[in-house]
Amino acid sequence: MADLDKVLIVDDEETLTWSMSKSFSKDKDKFEVIVANSAEDALKVLGAQKNIKLVITDIRMPGISGLDLLSKIRKEYPDVKVIIITAYGSPSVQREANMRGSLYYIEKPFEIKEIRKIIIDTLKEERKGFEGQLSDLLLTDVIQMKCLGKSSSSLSIKSGAREGKIFFNDGKIIHAETGNAAGEDAFYQILSWPEGTFASTRADAPKKNTIEKDWQFLVMEGLRIADEASKPTAGKKTAVKTDEKEEDLSEFFKHLDMGFIYLKENNFKKAKKEWDEALKLQPENDMVKFNLKKLAEREAKAKSEAKRK
Repeated sequence: MADLDKVLIVDDEETLTWSMSKSFSKDKDKFEVIVANSAEDALKVLGAQKNIKLVITDIRMPGISGLDLLSKIRKEYPDVKVIIITAYGSPSVQREANMRGSLYYIEKPFEIKEIRKIIIDTLKEERKGFEGQLSDLLLTDVIQMKCLGKSSSSLSIKSGAREGKIFFNDGKIIHAETGNAAGEDAFYQILSWPEGTFASTRADAPKKNTIEKDWQFLVMEGLRIADEASKPTAGKKTAVKTDEKEEDLSEFFKHLDMGFIYLKENNFKKAKKEWDEALKLQPENDMVKFNLKKLAEREAKAKSEAKRK
């Protein structure tokens, strides 16, 4: 019988870890629960145990905090997912947890059945990966989610008869390939495809790494190339100037990333504000325009559903 996936629960309140462990005992055929009452103990467990797929940790603990534990896990065990739980929540703490790479942020008190569902869904996704249709979102959105989530996986894309693959390691794009290209050329080629389907496979690694540039620069350069190819009008403004350096885009990407963080929190107003600021810095950026368009559609849908209720 194959080893069960393991879930590590970290909290200095022993009564809470005992209660959660006992509640999840009925799922012993699905996953194994391990408890630790400090971040230091959790790191020892991670170093000694195999097959730990998920860590659920409190924030406020003596010694190493849950947020610092999150950072250490993302650096040393990038394939392990982390859920943050806290009784001292705030929007700033949630944003910090999201930016450090937490999978979910949950405030106490919480329902055990809620945590149980998240665990089972996360482990199921860990085994199967995911797939989708490139119709309601841009491929760049999928790439951004993988990079911000520090994913180590591959993304297979099909567009008609064309097929390509992009590889990620700890949120960095390390390789891309199509039928006739590899490296950056393949990545830009894939980014130019207008529609298609995608499927993600976890822990999939290429035979060799061919890409070293920052993912944000790669995406912007890919959009620029695709834009030039589709609209070869002389003198047209482009998303990124050819002589523009990666560091010059830091303010733009700061607003872009914060927009996605607010979107994850369902704070549409703040997400729109951040993306409006990003658009001021890059007025011809198709990715930001698309994000704002989809955000407006989502807001309209939410208002319509609220009226029906």
